[in-house]
Amino acid sequence: MSDELNSFLKSKFEELKNTNPRFSLRGLAQRLDMSPGHLSEIFNAKRPLSKKVLEKLVKGLHLSENENAHVLALYSDQIKYSLTRSATEIETPPVGNIDFYLVLAALDLPGAGTDKESLAQKTGMSLEETEQALASLQKLGLLEERDGRWVKRRNGTGNGETSHNIQKFYLDGLERIKRICAEVSPQDREIVYITMAVNPEKLPMAKKELEKCWRKVYQKFSEGECSEVYTLGIQLLPGKKTG
Repeated sequence: MSDELNSFLKSKFEELKNTNPRFSLRGLAQRLDMSPGHLSEIFNAKRPLSKKVLEKLVKGLHLSENENAHVLALYSDQIKYSLTRSATEIETPPVGNIDFYLVLAALDLPGAGTDKESLAQKTGMSLEETEQALASLQKLGLLEERDGRWVKRRNGTGNGETSHNIQKFYLDGLERIKRICAEVSPQDREIVYITMAVNPEKLPMAKKELEKCWRKVYQKFSEGECSEVYTLGIQLLPGKKTG
């Protein structure tokens, strides 16, 4: 899974090259303002892929709207995959998984990655929580400090997600909702709850529709120059205990 995004981008490049012999790796690299070697390493999953570079690739490879949505979803999955796989290999650091994702998302903002105070402000975390998250992400091998700034790193080791990690992430998210509801104005957030009678046999279909929904919101909401970090959470829960 961790290389699926890179493989998809490489396949789109190969498609363009096959239909247009003048479309070369060197030419694409020049348009993206990077070296051919750098681009080749991205296609072959040997170099980390930042959100900024990904956006350039989307334009350079002339991806359709649906392909763009697919790529952004793969990018989101890749970050989550790297984090949860790494977390299974070492003792869980004393900071919630939700904080990891907030910091990783904030590092995609312009000018982020050099100032802990600014990073804390962007994520809504305390300075201490931000420092703990940065230290933990470095320990997990997902961040490294380079030239006075934090840079994301890919990590492809581990044995996959665990139910403990997933449950902890959800519980951290619920605690965050409680705090956000008390601190953030309704005009800056959106929370919708609907209790309804349902046909349980339609649950697989409902899950697929919800996935389409959040992927589309993610694509539209992250277009242009991003300046803040938001968390999108979707829940579909039975009205009674099951099992």
